Amino acid sequence: MKIPTVFDADALNILAKNQHELLNLPQKSILTPHVKEFDRLFGKHDSESERRITASTKAKELHLIIILKGHKSFITDGEKSFENTTGNSGLAKGGSGDALTGIITAFLAQGYEPLNAALLGVYIHGLAADITLETQSPESMLITDVIDNLGRAFKKIQN
Repeated sequence: MKIPTVFDADALNILAKNQHELLNLPQKSILTPHVKEFDRLFGKHDSESERRITASTKAKELHLIIILKGHKSFITDGEKSFENTTGNSGLAKGGSGDALTGIITAFLAQGYEPLNAALLGVYIHGLAADITLETQSPESMLITDVIDNLGRAFKKIQN
């Protein structure tokens, strides 16, 4: 049985060098590239809109979920597409993608459907970053500050 998995960072770089392996990923696995990783995977693009079109096409073709990370991250399974409304420039730092991968993986481990795990993971990650701005600036916030605010983010969506 192939279980959906989250692929980020070096896993994406390995896939970019071994394109044929994209076909062997478990269905509904989640790729979380930022712009440069996305272009390494799927070729150079000149705009965000071009990347979103390619993400939707590739997600459908490969039976994957793609999270194109960036300002207003784009999430697609090739059938449905979403733009995230949470998060800020403080997330553009090392470790942020690792935290997002961990959050999404935790939702998968709890039995969430992969698309829902991706959507909720991106949203709660960004919401925790927005809550962090109540006491930090984008320049000073660290990913550990965001992680410390995950509980507050969960409380906020539960109310």
